[in-house]
Amino acid sequence: MNKPTDEEISNWLVAIISDGFNRSMGALEKAGAIDQTKMNKHYCGVGSKYYDLVTEQMACTAQYATQTARQLFHSTAQASGGNPNSSGNAKRMEPQRQEAYRHLLYTVLLRLRSGPRDVVWWNPASWWRRATELQQSKELADSFHNLALFSVWNFEGFEEARFWQDIERLGQVNGSKLVERCRKIFDEYLAGRAAYTF
Repeated sequence: MNKPTDEEISNWLVAIISDGFNRSMGALEKAGAIDQTKMNKHYCGVGSKYYDLVTEQMACTAQYATQTARQLFHSTAQASGGNPNSSGNAKRMEPQRQEAYRHLLYTVLLRLRSGPRDVVWWNPASWWRRATELQQSKELADSFHNLALFSVWNFEGFEEARFWQDIERLGQVNGSKLVERCRKIFDEYLAGRAAYTF
């Protein structure tokens, strides 16, 4: 593994901080401690008021922590004789397994891309269904955004057990069929059988 640049370290830290922030906000809202309704009006991607504010603070924190993280990389490399994988703590995932996770990510993106069904303006049930589908899409994206990041890193440091625990939690809210579908897509691809999608 090549020595990471300060920019790479900073990007990793921003991703970690972002994950912690999103999980914390979601947990606080589920516990009834906060209501994100007002925040979400101005927290909708790059260029929106609150999103840019939060991103700026995350980048600032990552910048301060980059030097400490660099020292940690250096210490780990020295302790393992210069090879971060030789300590036994960073087992490399098999290529076929990596492909299965990438295929699962691809199918989830296809589902998100298809979007919710159209709203029938005169039917309130249609509005409710649309709102529910949008919430499910958001939760699905929250559960899979780190998988995309680890895919870029060739799954170094990826915790499979934690990923599937997150999917289980998602299933508790949206039904077990979602969990079963994710597992089936992954397992079937890993076994070299038909590439199922959502």
